[in-house]
Amino acid sequence: MPIDIPPGTIVFQEFLIQRQIGVGSSATVFCVRDEANNDYADYKALKLTEINETNRKSFIAEVTALHKLKNLSVIPNIFSFFETKDFFGIVETLQGDSLYSLRTNCGKDSISAKAALCIAYHLFDGIHIFQSQGILHRDVTMRNLCFKTNHKGYMNPIVILDFGSSERIIENPDPLHSESMFKDSRYVTPNMSDQNPTVRKDDAFMAVYLLLELFDWNVFGTHTRATKDSVMRKKLQFETEPEKFTKIPWIIKIVKCLNSNLYEEKPNYAEVKSIIRKAMKDFDPRFYKIDLGRTALGKQYIM
Repeated sequence: MPIDIPPGTIVFQEFLIQRQIGVGSSATVFCVRDEANNDYADYKALKLTEINETNRKSFIAEVTALHKLKNLSVIPNIFSFFETKDFFGIVETLQGDSLYSLRTNCGKDSISAKAALCIAYHLFDGIHIFQSQGILHRDVTMRNLCFKTNHKGYMNPIVILDFGSSERIIENPDPLHSESMFKDSRYVTPNMSDQNPTVRKDDAFMAVYLLLELFDWNVFGTHTRATKDSVMRKKLQFETEPEKFTKIPWIIKIVKCLNSNLYEEKPNYAEVKSIIRKAMKDFDPRFYKIDLGRTALGKQYIM
């Protein structure tokens, strides 16, 4: 059941509850004001008395994944991890809107090619970062991508959120915390790449699905009454025959790149990002010269 914390309540001596903003599978999420830093944050609470094995694993998976990932251009900045007699809490920076909200607001119109290229580059850069540290996200969707402004006022185009479904894909990881819960092997997935060498491709192909939906919202039938089986059949066909779904050259090249080393342990993210940067250069020479996530110029390509 959702946790009810009234607006105006102060948690952990410094965070003022503003409003409830969502209820997930493992936690209730509140917008809070960080009084010390004059900023807003995302506070996630889970009552210990209502924890079951499923939502506990999801919550722990997110905490461990975010603790290990340090690149602020692709994941939220964790301020603290708390445990009290009532609930856990994670406080992370929160600004911006989800890619899903942006896309639905566009209606039948597609997002501009400039914006899509910028999103694509930082999305694959983010996937590369967390997979290189042994993390599979497993839920790369528009709802889990957020546009976020850093403390300097520049635009970090993409922040990948919600690691509650994440898996570890390395053996014998170093302990992330001194707390015993993080050393519990029940929360560490065995080396999945030994069982299925294509498992790292799942995040990458999910990224390509959503990139195509930026241009053609219902290309897979996801947003109609199509069955899940029908949607999945179309996505699997897209992975092998991208030309039947789009004429966008750089998306087709990414799919072919991912398929070219399908049975190798890791996708060739360097080549994928090279394809995107080449498309950026062809589209607008300024793209090639700027660090898209760190400059004010990058912001105009998103907005």
